[in-house]
Amino acid sequence: MTCRAAINQARRPLPLHVLSFASVTPEQEARGIHATCLRCGAEVTDAERWFGEACPGEKKEVTMAKMADAVADMHRRVGKFLEDPGESAESKAVLKWQWNLYGDFYAALFGAIKRADDQNLERLRLGFPVEVAGFLAWNRGGLAQELRAKGVMD
Repeated sequence: MTCRAAINQARRPLPLHVLSFASVTPEQEARGIHATCLRCGAEVTDAERWFGEACPGEKKEVTMAKMADAVADMHRRVGKFLEDPGESAESKAVLKWQWNLYGDFYAALFGAIKRADDQNLERLRLGFPVEVAGFLAWNRGGLAQELRAKGVMD
């Protein structure tokens, strides 16, 4: 494919729903909305049902460039969050894990943490207290909702 063909293909609107989980406002989330379509503005309560469906109305044209802008915006928000000294080390560890920002060691560590039973979690906590506490807050507490409310998670 030539560069010109690639550019023209990127300009062509996508035929399916383009779901954005990051664009959901706290008010929408309170109403049970989990995602919005970037093209038609539809509010989605069951995201799995919408993947692969044709977009019913095309109020907005979504191009690869707009999708890239949305991704870049999310990266900026995540970067600001990670640099914020007011955020906890546990939430930063979970965010890095969820966005695959860690290297192989921490990826394997979180793999072990999520498979560990309570006894082994306590053993892992001895060496990695921040990561285990962050995982428990994510898995058993409200950290996932908190990060979504701050706009740094889908």
